[in-house]
Amino acid sequence: MGKKPWISIATIAGMIIVVVIALVYFWGGNGETTSLPSPGLSPVQSSSVQGIPVSAVRASSQQPGVLTYGVAPESIYEPTQVVIPVKGIFIKVSYRGGYEGSYTSGSETQEIHNSGERLFEIEHPGTSVSVSFKKQDNSAKQALVVEVWKDGSMIKTASTSLPSGEININGDI
Repeated sequence: MGKKPWISIATIAGMIIVVVIALVYFWGGNGETTSLPSPGLSPVQSSSVQGIPVSAVRASSQQPGVLTYGVAPESIYEPTQVVIPVKGIFIKVSYRGGYEGSYTSGSETQEIHNSGERLFEIEHPGTSVSVSFKKQDNSAKQALVVEVWKDGSMIKTASTSLPSGEININGDI
């Protein structure tokens, strides 16, 4: 250090500058990101968790708590409301995916391939009913639910969430 003190001073000054630049880079900037918003979207107030800036984007409707990431859903499932009549015998099947099955009562047998929430009337019922339905996929997220209704009251029900699950109901009506 004796003959050339400026080398030591320049080295220390360089280290301080690098540390200051690193601090400004990682903790500065106030969490603002100019590349996030896209047309029709406005930035939401940024928050910071453990020193990490976090930004979100709000839909143009300006509804609080509604966030969007610029990805449109392929389809939206809207469940239907099935109304059970107060007179008659009905089989109600509910499942978002596809299902197949059949029911038999009296001299009537009906084969069914469908999806969603559906109501099937047994027009000429006997004294008993035999119902069998199966999921057509391997989903374990949704339950297949089968109900037997008589004169506005549910008399039998069964459900399964198993992949390719199957339901069998047999009994008097």
